[in-house]
Amino acid sequence: MKIGLIGMAFIATLGTSAFAQDMYVGGDVVRSTFLDQRGGLEASHESWGWMLRGGMQITDRYELELGHRDFGKGAVDTSIELGNVRAQAHISQTAESNEVSIIRAFNFKHKGDLFLRLGASQVKYERETSGYTSVNGQVLQAALSESDRRTRFVYGIGGRFKVDDNSIIRVEYSKIGNVSPSLSLSSLNIGYEYHF
Repeated sequence: MKIGLIGMAFIATLGTSAFAQDMYVGGDVVRSTFLDQRGGLEASHESWGWMLRGGMQITDRYELELGHRDFGKGAVDTSIELGNVRAQAHISQTAESNEVSIIRAFNFKHKGDLFLRLGASQVKYERETSGYTSVNGQVLQAALSESDRRTRFVYGIGGRFKVDDNSIIRVEYSKIGNVSPSLSLSSLNIGYEYHF
């Protein structure tokens, strides 16, 4: 809820002509990593996703940025031992986030810069688990669906290369604080941004 209110205020600010010359929009290809160890079942995989973002320069070195990141969807097969019984499990998971961040830029010879990100991220995470095992020749099956939505810190480091006065290529590694005690999310983004 708080993320939504901040986002609406930010969009309203971007819409004012007073800030038009300091605005930018961009999009990224995201290579994401899920690490989930919930319920004794470890589900670790990489996936492809995307990110859309818009920002506003506050000072020469600070920017305010709003973004939506889709971490993609992936699946993993794993197993767990329950006493003398081994169960097989198939786990699929998705995640997406809405983010508000402050970007701190360190200019480098006017051709690009390094930057740090610190912000808040509202993460929606879904996981579906199906499993089966055999006990005394009888096959037992079960399925479980879980979802979670939490607000966590997001932080990252990256670099930007200036192509011309309006175009920038951007690379960033970022991570979201534990969505739950068992889940962490990170991503490597490569994208383009256009400055008005």
